[in-house]
Order: sequence, then C-alpha cells, then structure tokens
Amino acid sequence: PERAPEPPVPPEPRPMSAARRKALPERSEPYGRRGKPLGIDVLERAVYLPEKLGVPVAKAAKLMDMSTAALYEARRRLRETGSVAHAPRRAGPDVSYSDTILLDVARLVEAKPDLTAEQLVPILFTRHGSKMSARTVSRVFELMKRMTGPANFS
Repeated sequence: PERAPEPPVPPEPRPMSAARRKALPERSEPYGRRGKPLGIDVLERAVYLPEKLGVPVAKAAKLMDMSTAALYEARRRLRETGSVAHAPRRAGPDVSYSDTILLDVARLVEAKPDLTAEQLVPILFTRHGSKMSARTVSRVFELMKRMTGPANFS
C-alpha cells in the first residue's frame, strides 16, 4: 500500500527585527481582548503602530493584544474628535425635571384630575417642547405624589 505524502511543514516564522521590537510599547497593566479595559495610553500608542511599523491594522492589533475592531474604533475616534478617549457617559438616567414642567403637570392634574400620562404627552410637548414619553410622565406623577402626598394625585 502506498502512503499519502506528508503535508509540507510550514516555515518557521521570521524573528521580529530589533527595530520592530523596540517600536512596540511596553505593557504596563492588564488589558486586551475579552472585556478587559484598554487604557488611553495604550490606545494612543496603538493607533500609530500600523504606520510606524508598516504593518496592517489587524497585525498591529494582534501585536497589542487587542481586537481589530477596537483598534479601528480608536482610529475613527482619533480622526473624528482628535482624541482616542471614549465620549463621557452619564452615570444613569436623568431624573431631574425642570420646575416649570413639574409645576405645569401639577396645575394640569389639578384642573383635570382624570388626565392620563398618554394625554399629557402632547400637551407638554406643545407647551415646553419636551419630548417626554408616557412612561416618563407617569414617573413625574409618581414624583409629584411623593412630594405632595397621594391625595392630590391618583
């Protein structure tokens, strides 16, 4: 019986030159794939790596142990905003309503106690330009109940 030819052995990867090794930034803290946060200093160094080493973005991302998408996203932010930093995010939902809207809701409900949150949405939009959902208006109802007592709001 004849044996099948053995598959060719892949060549050994070329060792990285000293110049390329020197161009790679040092890793100072844990970061990288699978949910670990990338520091801004790492992102700032990573966005210039493809041009500095003359390698594709995917290769530079692999060298930095980050996803290609994260590197492309950082490059996009740098191009659009001039910084690789993420946009600031709020800590949670905005629960502050202007005093004029709260006062107006109180007056409307006092004048017409049978108004529903769905009916108040277009009224508040025409009066204040506020694009509140019916759920948000019902939250305002709840806030008004806590502030003035449940007898005034049903």
